[in-house]
Amino acid sequence: MASLTYSPLDVEEKEIRLLELLPGRWTDPIACELNTVSLCGDPCYDALSYVWGNPKDTLPITVDGKPFQATTTVRSALRRLRSYQDSRTLWVDAICINQEDREEKTQQVMLMRHIYSSAKSVQVYLGEGPILDAIPLEEQATWNQPPQIHWHRDLTVLLMSAEQAHWTVVLPEGGIKDQSRIDAFFARQKDPEYDPAKLTVLEALRHNQAGALSIMNMLSNGRCLKECLHSDYSSPAWVGALDALNDLVSLPWWTRVWVLQEAILCMEEVTAIYGEIRAPLGLMEDSGSMLPKHHKRGFCCKAFWDDLPPRQKDILNRFATQMYGLEGIRDLWFNVKEDQLKMLTIFLQRTRGRKTTDVRDKIYGLLGLIHHLPNTLGLRPDYGRTAVQVYTDIAMRIIEDTDDLSILASHEHKDLSSGLPTWVPNWTSTGSNKKPNFDYPIKAFTSQFRAGLSKRWTAKLVDGYALEVTGLEVDTVSQLAMPLCRTQTDLNERFAEFEQIAGLTRDPFSSYKGNIPLFDAFWRTMLDDVVYMIDRENIEERIIFIRANQSDGLSFQVARAVWKGDPDNMLFLSPAGKPLSTKDIAYIANRVKDNFWLTHEDRVFFKTKKGYIGFGPPETRIGDRVCVILGSSIPLVLRPARAPKFPSFLGGTISRDSPCFTLVGYSYIHGIMDGEAILKYYEEKDSISQAFARILGKRDSLRKIYLL
Repeated sequence: MASLTYSPLDVEEKEIRLLELLPGRWTDPIACELNTVSLCGDPCYDALSYVWGNPKDTLPITVDGKPFQATTTVRSALRRLRSYQDSRTLWVDAICINQEDREEKTQQVMLMRHIYSSAKSVQVYLGEGPILDAIPLEEQATWNQPPQIHWHRDLTVLLMSAEQAHWTVVLPEGGIKDQSRIDAFFARQKDPEYDPAKLTVLEALRHNQAGALSIMNMLSNGRCLKECLHSDYSSPAWVGALDALNDLVSLPWWTRVWVLQEAILCMEEVTAIYGEIRAPLGLMEDSGSMLPKHHKRGFCCKAFWDDLPPRQKDILNRFATQMYGLEGIRDLWFNVKEDQLKMLTIFLQRTRGRKTTDVRDKIYGLLGLIHHLPNTLGLRPDYGRTAVQVYTDIAMRIIEDTDDLSILASHEHKDLSSGLPTWVPNWTSTGSNKKPNFDYPIKAFTSQFRAGLSKRWTAKLVDGYALEVTGLEVDTVSQLAMPLCRTQTDLNERFAEFEQIAGLTRDPFSSYKGNIPLFDAFWRTMLDDVVYMIDRENIEERIIFIRANQSDGLSFQVARAVWKGDPDNMLFLSPAGKPLSTKDIAYIANRVKDNFWLTHEDRVFFKTKKGYIGFGPPETRIGDRVCVILGSSIPLVLRPARAPKFPSFLGGTISRDSPCFTLVGYSYIHGIMDGEAILKYYEEKDSISQAFARILGKRDSLRKIYLL
């Protein structure tokens, strides 16, 4: 039998193909027909959102009477969506777009914003879950239509006091639609005879899923988390519900880039399908994103949360993180009206943990979310360009738009063998292996410093790959500690190591650069000279930084004494001159510890040949250069690029004698964070030594360097 052939689409008419899913019983083969329509004619259809899965894992369906190899995910979704009696019109990208035609794929991807925003509904196929495997095939063969369990999203009004986080719930007039299921979940918790082991596997699974949806329903309606538990933490019904919740949030759909515009752009109903469960996606989103407001911002569930067993807390944290990952992007899309490039940059940073099959889609998959904003980028999906070209182009646009080099504060190390320039953010990376840094507020941190800020900075793309900047090599890394890992670190031992490297154990009263006490330089370095605060002005909490002051140095001394085990032998006084209580001392030590780990997880402490101390990325090596780049507010750790690592396509602009480096990452170096190195250079630039340095192009002169 001949394979499916696609007829061309009219780009000017915004033509797309729609899939007519023909009726059939549950076990019947899937049969469909394709029809070409114009979006200008407002066609009526439902759009499918799903995860492609393994492209090699396919099963046959029939399209226009011809065989088509659909991924198992697509086939399963179509089976769930099919009606026994009526045809259904769908848009499914894997079938409606000719995936072998690169130009058509480009044109259709450009229309996806229109496709999803015009759909009468979006059907989100999350996956099958464990239910189907628990139903015998013989029973499934009797189905005309598979079982469906519908949950609802109630229009509950939530009122919050600004002074103290407290929710007032105004219930809908008819009450909560799913209240009977919620009550049944509570009853199972309270029943001392309830034992899932005495149920069939199918009954136990359905109870667990009903419990998970009951928790979501409660939270989305503004109820407290503690109101969801009507027994103790070991209740089988409660534990089973959290297990089902964990299964749900572990599904790959929540981690993909494309699903953001698919779920957000639809102005109509968005329904999540999870096996036999159908529920508004907003019910799931609301419940998870509301959860932290109860135990972080308010006091209503703080004690309850603190007492939760670690595994249960982990599950609920993952749930909140996954749901807010979608809800947070939705809020940004709806409320923030920056220009296209600024919003694309924000979205790229917020979605670094999300995945795509094609790495170019890390950018292309977000374009639909910025289409309505001013100052058009003129960027269109082009699958004829390489990922290196796409990522490099966006990086240069960000540099030109932001008028600084903050983009170089990269959280991931890249080797030239990856093909991507090290100065270009790898948007497919979530950070280091030990700590996913994609959500770290790096811009808030770097904005506190002025190491290389200058009105005379320039950056130029050379040969489509290298970034030409002006920089000053300040020093070379000469001593290095091991990377920090919070779960494997004894702070007393590590700080003793840092004190030894810094020289404090040898002479605690010695001076540092600029004739300040070495200990002052040390404690400021241990805090990166900042302290963090939580800004709660808006519903979404955010971390902000302020520069440290002398009182923070006193707090550090208290914490250091605690880690050494010395506080029992010491007397600490408050600013009012009163002795600090044991509780106060413990609070100060924990606060300093949290501050330290926020900025230093998976970082390395080092010392340079000239005696500077600081922290850098975990890949820092002895011999790496500490550099200040004009336009970058923080110093960078760079590594000289050797001849064998030069990309073969670099043209004649850069010779093998040019000062070329790979970017290792950003750093904190005490004594050069506020422009001291650049200021010193300009003060000395008329001296004979600096004049000769510029003539000879020596490392301690301000010169053009190339980042590869």
